[in-house]
Amino acid sequence: MEINWAFALLKSDAFLIEAPYGAQATVWANMEKARRRLEQIISTSLFSGVTQVIFNRSAWGAGKTHAARYFTRQDHVRVAPFDGWIKCIYTRTPKEPDQAVQFFYGQILEELRWQSIREWIGEVNKELGDDEALEFFFSITRDSDLARIVWLLGKPDYKALFLQKYLVGAGLTSKQLDDLRVAKNMRPRDARQRVAVLEAILKAAMGSKGEPTGRLFIWVDETEDLNLYQRGRQRLLTGLWRDLVDSMPRGLTLFLNYTPAAGERVDARGIFGEALASRFTDTLSFEQFDEEESFIYVSDLLNCPTYREKDPGSLGLPATYPFHPETLKWVLSKVPVRTPRNINLVCGHLLRSALQEGVIQGMGKGTIGMNYVEQKWTEVEQLLSRESVLVE
Repeated sequence: MEINWAFALLKSDAFLIEAPYGAQATVWANMEKARRRLEQIISTSLFSGVTQVIFNRSAWGAGKTHAARYFTRQDHVRVAPFDGWIKCIYTRTPKEPDQAVQFFYGQILEELRWQSIREWIGEVNKELGDDEALEFFFSITRDSDLARIVWLLGKPDYKALFLQKYLVGAGLTSKQLDDLRVAKNMRPRDARQRVAVLEAILKAAMGSKGEPTGRLFIWVDETEDLNLYQRGRQRLLTGLWRDLVDSMPRGLTLFLNYTPAAGERVDARGIFGEALASRFTDTLSFEQFDEEESFIYVSDLLNCPTYREKDPGSLGLPATYPFHPETLKWVLSKVPVRTPRNINLVCGHLLRSALQEGVIQGMGKGTIGMNYVEQKWTEVEQLLSRESVLVE
C-alpha cells in the first residue's frame, strides 16, 4: 500500500535508517554536542592549515555515517573568511583486503576529479616552467616515470586518457609507454607509489610554494572492517593512510569512523598500528541521547523543511505531529539504547504502520496515541531485538 505522507503533514519519511547522501544529507537533528565539536575541528583545520587525524569511535547507529555524509557537503564545511578550494571525500573501508590499497587510491583520484587534477598540475607547470616543474614532481615522487606522467597530465596537448589509465594502474602497452617516454607501468599494489602520486597531486593543488591554498577532508567509514583483514593486508592500508598523512603536514583532515563490537575494548594501536594511531589529533565519541534529547531529536526531524509539508501549528496540532507528545515521550523512554538509528527504527515503524493502517486518515486527521502504540509494541520490541542481534 502506497503511503500518503501528506496525511502526517510530511513530504516523505523523516525516519530513514540509512544515512542519506546528497540533498537530504542537509538534515541535522539535535546531536548538538557532536555538531559543535566537528565544526570546531573543521574551523581549526581551515585556519591553522595543520594536518589532522580524527578517530571517531562511537556505537553502531550513533550517527557517524550521517556526520560523514553531512560534512562532505561543501556548504557545511566552508567557513568565512576562508576562500581557498575545498574537497570533501566520503569513502568506506574496502571490503576486499587484496584490493584495498588500489581501491582506496582509485577512489580518491576519482573524487578529486581529473579535471581539477589537470588544472592544479597545469598551474604548477605554468608557474615554474617545464624543467623546474618536472624537477618539482620528481622531488616529491623520487621516481622519474611517475614524475613525468604527473607533469604530462598538466599538458593540454597530451592524451589525458592514457595518462589517467597509467595513474590508476590499468597498465599501458609497450608502444603507449614509449609514446609517453616512460619505461614501465606502476607496480600492482605498491602503496608507496600510490602515496607518491597522491602527494604530487595534492602538493600541486597547494601550489608550488607549499603554503596551503585549500583543504582536503577525507572521511573513511567502517574502519572496524580492518579487523577482518589479515595483519599484513591491514598494515598495507593503514600504512598508506599513515604515509599520506606524513606526506601532507598541511592541508589534510582524515576522519576514521570506527564502530566497536559489543563489549570491545578498543585498542587503536592494535587496529591502525602504532605509527598511525600516534598521529591522532582528536578522538570523538558520539554519546546516546537521554530522553529529553531524544524528544528534541524527533521534533527536529519532523519539523525540518526537508520533511515537513505543513506546519502542524496552523491546524492547532503539536509540533510532534503525528505523534501525541506524551505518547512520544513514553515511546522514547522505552528505547533501551537511544541512538539515532534505534529512534528512527522505532518512530519510523510506528509512523508507517499508522499511515498504512488508517490510524491517520487525512491531513492532520488522527494521531499516534497510547492505545495504538500499545497495540504495536510487541512488533517494536521484536524490531529492537533483531537490531541488537545484528550489533552483536
